[in-house]
Amino acid sequence: MRTDSEPADTQEMLWYRFGTRLTDVLTADQAVRAARLDWRVATAPGSVPGSYFAIREDRWDRKGNGILGKLRGPYIPFQNVEAFTFLDPLVQTGTLEYDSAGEWGQGEQVWIMLRLREEVEIAPCDLIAQFLLVLHAPHNGHHRLTYVPVRLVSRSILSEEAFYSPKPLITPFDVRPRRFQVPTDVALEEVRNHFKNFAAKFKTMLKLELESKQAYNYFLSVFEAFGHLHKQSALTVEETKKACDGCLQLFRNGHGTELPGVSGTLWAAYAAFDEYFDFYRASPADWKYLPDIWLSPLKASALSVATKLAAKMT
Repeated sequence: MRTDSEPADTQEMLWYRFGTRLTDVLTADQAVRAARLDWRVATAPGSVPGSYFAIREDRWDRKGNGILGKLRGPYIPFQNVEAFTFLDPLVQTGTLEYDSAGEWGQGEQVWIMLRLREEVEIAPCDLIAQFLLVLHAPHNGHHRLTYVPVRLVSRSILSEEAFYSPKPLITPFDVRPRRFQVPTDVALEEVRNHFKNFAAKFKTMLKLELESKQAYNYFLSVFEAFGHLHKQSALTVEETKKACDGCLQLFRNGHGTELPGVSGTLWAAYAAFDEYFDFYRASPADWKYLPDIWLSPLKASALSVATKLAAKMT
């Protein structure tokens, strides 16, 4: 948990502690090998006739170790080395670079992060770094593509509103080799446009000024919207109050709060929520921290509520 009042190290992304930071890597093959993800996936028969497991060959010992998931039938695995090669044409344009790679748990999900070599200015000295996260499930070959904007002044991750694979669509999981369903230049333009849409939403939030009470009500609305959609995961009244109080403190004194044009805006409130979530609510104890900060429905609720509020009041 970050408790200092000094500006964040904008070069140290939160996920680096759980993966391998990549430098001078030009291909997915090099990225996977540098991150030691070049272990092989195989299949093994299950205890029930006709059932199978996807396994890691380097950990499989027939005692339950190394199992990645159950299979409904025979399956020819996508190896990690070949799973991400469809990204190489994007990197070869020079617009993106391989940033980092790692795995969740025992390898149930393997991830690669790419970074655009350009940043977006939301307000003076308030920059957004642009990352593209690609998740691969070795036990079934499924891919997921997610956009990850990062506010550099606080290193907080500004989450997506929906966590499906948006365009550019990836070919179905049983198609080899994988590729984007559109040409490289079109795929790249779609990636850029997606981030432009993010930036437009963020800049709209700058136009709406909030008093402390209004900011608190925004935080409360986020938890109420989340609880309505995810009743089993809803916070208690006490938990909600504690979180809203923490977010309000960051709205007043968080990283980047003092920047010109940012202080006292909806943008400051939204950024404060994500900063609270990433550094004060989510626990970086193990790999489960990654899906929490990347794919949290609660953070998605924060963006959705802020977007609707900005559209309504500006």
